[in-house]
Amino acid sequence: MKDKNQKIIEWQAQADKLVLAKHKVNQRIIEISLNSLIVEGKQERGPLNLSLVLDRSGSMQGEKLKYVRKAAAHVVDLMQAKDRLGVVIYDNVITELFASAEMTEENKAEVKKRIQEVHSGGSTDLGGGWLKGCSQVAANSNERTFNRTLLLTDGLANVGMTSLEELATHASELFRRGVSTSTFGVGVGYDEHLLEAMATTGGGRFHFLETMQAIPLEFEREFQELINICLKDVAFSLMLPQGVTLEVAGGYQPENDDGHFKVFTGCLFSGQKQSLYLRLNIAEGVSAKDLVIPISLKAKYEDGTPFEASTTLTFKAVTPQEEAAVAADKDLMERYSAVFMADAANEALRRERRGDRSGASQVIQDSLNLNSPYLSRNGINKYQTMSSEMVTGLNESQRKNYHYQEYQNKRGSLMVRDYPAELVNGCLFTRIDDQHILIDSGSPVSAGKREEWIFMNQSHRLATSALGVSPAYLSHEIGHPVDMLMGTDILKNYVLTIDLKNGILNFSEHAFKIGKFRAFFKVLAGVPIIRGKLAGETVEMFVDTGAKLTYVEKQMVAGLTPIRQEQDFYPTIGRFTTPVFELPLEINGGVKLQAQVGILPEKLESTLLVTGAKAILGTQLFKHYIVSMDFVNREIWLT
Repeated sequence: MKDKNQKIIEWQAQADKLVLAKHKVNQRIIEISLNSLIVEGKQERGPLNLSLVLDRSGSMQGEKLKYVRKAAAHVVDLMQAKDRLGVVIYDNVITELFASAEMTEENKAEVKKRIQEVHSGGSTDLGGGWLKGCSQVAANSNERTFNRTLLLTDGLANVGMTSLEELATHASELFRRGVSTSTFGVGVGYDEHLLEAMATTGGGRFHFLETMQAIPLEFEREFQELINICLKDVAFSLMLPQGVTLEVAGGYQPENDDGHFKVFTGCLFSGQKQSLYLRLNIAEGVSAKDLVIPISLKAKYEDGTPFEASTTLTFKAVTPQEEAAVAADKDLMERYSAVFMADAANEALRRERRGDRSGASQVIQDSLNLNSPYLSRNGINKYQTMSSEMVTGLNESQRKNYHYQEYQNKRGSLMVRDYPAELVNGCLFTRIDDQHILIDSGSPVSAGKREEWIFMNQSHRLATSALGVSPAYLSHEIGHPVDMLMGTDILKNYVLTIDLKNGILNFSEHAFKIGKFRAFFKVLAGVPIIRGKLAGETVEMFVDTGAKLTYVEKQMVAGLTPIRQEQDFYPTIGRFTTPVFELPLEINGGVKLQAQVGILPEKLESTLLVTGAKAILGTQLFKHYIVSMDFVNREIWLT
């Protein structure tokens, strides 16, 4: 279906198989998918009506509050004069920092001034602060506005309304009245199950912000979705006869009015595919004849104009033998199983947190037994590793990462994660699951203390050493803890963006185009090689995020005067001292800098000669540019 804004809305309903075994209990899986495609340039968007609800409790002091203020000010800058914004801050006291108003330049300046004056306080009346923000939005909503409250917290609801069930019910009721809720959990001290429930029943998004530096970035991602809304208030309805019950996967809570089931899924933004999975439990008596299930979709366009569509699924009653001979739709069952396992993992995480470790592990194992025919080998390995780790217990960082991973699986979202980034003695480091991780694009192998590691929804095997050295050896040589070395056997699956200016390392499954300059690279033995110019000579260079200097053959610096001596080490080489020179480096004609260059140790130079490369490009590049390394498409983008 094509709407007046030149957007194509596609939707369909299908089942694992459209037959029932007569006079038997049956289970059928229904997938309803909704998709938005843009076929022309973006049209004028409708006005936003937002409230920022910011936790300013005592635990938010220092760096957290600094980045929250930065994120809130960034949201203000992104808004247009037709948009409305209100700001609420809370600890144990609820304060309307800025009453909802249109974002004129004058109001923008005033709200940013007030945001900068926010300081940390006491306890956490999350429910009270959130409801105040929702009331701001509700008081200024109309058919044309898109209405949402953005709730950010780093802690637990410990004052006022604290019950998950109560807060989720309120979120659902407010969503039915046109006010949606997105939640942002900062750090590892918040209640992830509460924030997910509020966002899911509230028709919004849940965001996990493990690193404070990512708070502004995640707010911007939410904002970009808000300004690209195609449909809002999306609701699917099914009419079911007596003897047929319904279970909804993915955390959605259906409403049932005498067999009329309704499921609210929030909004659909440009380019998004939204999928809903339902399990029908069909009683023996119902399967005696064909079963017709009417399904309808109701939503609204940005301007409030209704969007409606309907279809039916007909399940033919056949003999048990005929039903057994019909194969289930394997692709559909794979998609359903991914959401089913995410639900099971969420329940297991609840049990593990309560201390029921064996019960948590068993939930995963039981679910694997049911769904393993439709899971990939990697998926099975991932959940088996998770099950084993639950037996010994998880730390808070693991709980949050696993929970957010499964939330994204339920929503069919592309995995995008932000982590802190820093250079330590010239080596690129991040922290994930409380581990100090050395990012080393010069190593084709990852090594660590664990045998298996779950990252970005995949299970990865880790060696005990890489390039002949252990994490303990690297810790000693770098002078910084190394719990794990991440090599290209893991990096090859993602787009890695290194933004040292903002202290962020971003991993994404999505091959997006970002940056002013693009260059291509090839891969040899798993390590990327890029072509550039050093001192005007075109050379091929290994890109090594574990090397603090750029290294060249000695003949390239013959006759030049070094600027200093530098001690370094290299796996398989050990410690060595090199003179350091400055050479002009150029990539793709636009990327230019004075590179700090050392001389390749003889053993390493011999190895490079075999490959045809003449240099190793170290981490100095990242001090001057934001670099996105797309290992999937073998592109490097630089800004």
